Amino acid sequence: MFNLLDLLFPRSNARYSSISTYLTSEEISSLFSKLKPLTKNQSPYLEAIFVASPYEHYVIQDLLARLKQQGEYAISQSLGELIHQKIFTDADFFIPDPECIVPVPPDPVRLYKRGFSSQDLIARYLSKKIPNSLYLNLLRKSRSTPPQSELSKKQRLSNLKNTFILDSQAAYVGLSKAEILWLVDDITTTGTTLTECASTLKKHYPFLKIYGVAAAGN
Repeated sequence: MFNLLDLLFPRSNARYSSISTYLTSEEISSLFSKLKPLTKNQSPYLEAIFVASPYEHYVIQDLLARLKQQGEYAISQSLGELIHQKIFTDADFFIPDPECIVPVPPDPVRLYKRGFSSQDLIARYLSKKIPNSLYLNLLRKSRSTPPQSELSKKQRLSNLKNTFILDSQAAYVGLSKAEILWLVDDITTTGTTLTECASTLKKHYPFLKIYGVAAAGN
């Protein structure tokens, strides 16, 4: 179907000049996914952290930079398809199907500037692709913090401490009976963001098994 936005933001990546989607199925198949080993601090809150592709791949870096810096929000859909294909089509690892899909909340200042949350768009896409999964926007960030990418590993560990809270306006329908929850991010490096979000959820729903799922990471 013709999309008027494609005239303004032509779909392409660093390998192809013009394609119908930002990532071809062949490219997705060629990318290596992995489960990141959990640290002692992460294991009480997360069952696993799944990374659908390496952040170092030049195509992925290009797309993420354009998504975050140039506002090509349609890239989020391709990143959602990347996660879906790597878990359901080219699966090298078993991750239980989610009953709930929750996006990592965006930084409030960066959300205001961009006008969208890539994590939210990816989570919404996945909830439509995965049968019987419920999208829930459960979390929000209580204050703005410096981007994790600009900090040292030591600084990253404390930068997000106690910044994520349950959104009082969020609808928790179905969560009380849920067991498997996917916490969705676009990029993960140290896993600090996913861990902080998971710890907030665990305080209120200790029975949940939470899997961190990211489009890219190291």
